[in-house]
Amino acid sequence: MFGMVAGSKYTQLSWTQCEIAFEPSLFTVDVSLVNATIKVSRVEHAQVGDLDPALNLRSAAMDNYWLSYVTAARGTSNVGDAFMESIKSLRTNRSVWSDIHAPDYRSLVLDAITESVDAVIDDSLVALGSLALKFSNAT
Repeated sequence: MFGMVAGSKYTQLSWTQCEIAFEPSLFTVDVSLVNATIKVSRVEHAQVGDLDPALNLRSAAMDNYWLSYVTAARGTSNVGDAFMESIKSLRTNRSVWSDIHAPDYRSLVLDAITESVDAVIDDSLVALGSLALKFSNAT
């Protein structure tokens, strides 16, 4: 779990608490050389054991959020700015593509934070996996 307490520039983010659950999953990967496509699909209800019982991988992936303590000049935060841009993008996307009434702003903010956290964790895990392949000289 982690929480956000933000200044006046990021009031939408302040007092938000997030819980992240790591759930191992099995995926199938279909590669078509003819169509030059790759399709990745999650195998539902597959039994997958805990690949990280010591929590080392999870800790390394979560370390990216300590960046939020790094601030730029005049009280701005790169991480805070990224979250705010995600909120704006999701609001625009929903207003353009949705046939139903837009959800309340609080739900929009929470959904944007969820998408942002997912993206950072995904990127972190890809980077850590790539590093592991490099160190093991695997291809």
